[in-house]
Amino acid sequence: MHYKTIKDLVTEQLREGILSGKFAKPGEEFTLHNLADQYKCSLTPIREALRTLEAEGLVVCNRHKPIKVSRLEPDQIEKVFEVRMLLECHASALATRYIKETTLRNLEENIRLQQMYLSPRNHQRWLKLNYEFHNQIYESANQPVLFELISMLRARTSHYVRTYTFLLDRFDVAMMEHKEILDAILQKDGKKVAHATKKHLDNLAKSLVSFLKEKRNM
Repeated sequence: MHYKTIKDLVTEQLREGILSGKFAKPGEEFTLHNLADQYKCSLTPIREALRTLEAEGLVVCNRHKPIKVSRLEPDQIEKVFEVRMLLECHASALATRYIKETTLRNLEENIRLQQMYLSPRNHQRWLKLNYEFHNQIYESANQPVLFELISMLRARTSHYVRTYTFLLDRFDVAMMEHKEILDAILQKDGKKVAHATKKHLDNLAKSLVSFLKEKRNM
């Protein structure tokens, strides 16, 4: 059984809290002492956890100042998504060569569950399925370093994607795009998979950037 240190537990809980929006929104501030009180531990594991989250792009730590949840500007989001598209399209195309039948069945079941959770608008559950859907595809590329880079970039924008997917209500559109990706994988058509993945990410990036620019101008 894998033993988790206090630092591991704090890192996991903070990461999940930031990505889900339950802990803090982009731009919100907090301090080391606040966290130490919350987790009832010393400052050392808190500092170590924050170093990890800063490396992932989730928080900004400046000496003698409160820690902030990262706030990406619209142009930064565009740049992150440009790189995401390159990496994720490549991983999706590779996955068509190596993906297992059991994974294909899991993806089909995932799509079925996405559909099921749309009707009652169980958004949190849907977002979890969305994350798992893409993860299973990228893992199937059998390229650990590629998967690690993709995971890091996805983490960097996840808090925005979660927050604004609610506000933009992109769930139905995203699910249709997921179906296109899966159909292309089932056809073993790497180019088609890459194209469907690019379309999916491009649509998300454009709607997200447009929404942020509109809010800034209000």
